[in-house]
Amino acid sequence: MTMRPALALVLALAACTDDADDPFADRGAPSATAQELLGKNDGLTNDKIAGVYELKGEVSGQYPSGTSVYRVTNTYIRRVELRATALVTVLQCKLAYTEPGKAPMTLVAFTSQPAAATDRIFSVKAAGMDKQSDTPSMTDCEIEQPATNWAFCEETIDGSGIFTVLPEGAQECVGRWDLELRHVKAPSGFGDHGELLGTKVAN
Repeated sequence: MTMRPALALVLALAACTDDADDPFADRGAPSATAQELLGKNDGLTNDKIAGVYELKGEVSGQYPSGTSVYRVTNTYIRRVELRATALVTVLQCKLAYTEPGKAPMTLVAFTSQPAAATDRIFSVKAAGMDKQSDTPSMTDCEIEQPATNWAFCEETIDGSGIFTVLPEGAQECVGRWDLELRHVKAPSGFGDHGELLGTKVAN
């Protein structure tokens, strides 16, 4: 069994002269370690794309041990940090087991990828991958992020966070809806906010 929360995200930006016209507006430094990224939190988060986004979830599955079958539950936190020179990602997987005597375990995967962007599009320059595994329960805590190019989504109505038209020449985009970062591949019509990539927790 492989537990692999979907991941596809990225960003960075070249210098802009006016934050008001800059959807990215990066003013932070990329995290150097998994623990640094997991520890970043902001009481007040702005409406810019740069920053740290968090997604939580839980998945479970069965695995054999001896003559019995037990269940493992993975309670995970994924954080993605978008900075002017890097995309930094951490995936923390806390594993709990129904197997008697098997202690809980925490796995942590971490990647940092070079990135660059303008005020219209960003580019992840190299693929990133890290996998930590618990072999007995057949559980992987894995990040797989390809090198890719993304556009910044254009809102249908200014301030709506609704994305029904991709920017010209783009096949994918990311945009903000309140504190949520959304990924849009193929807009499905009015009211489309795309796939949730995380809620902003730090600028």
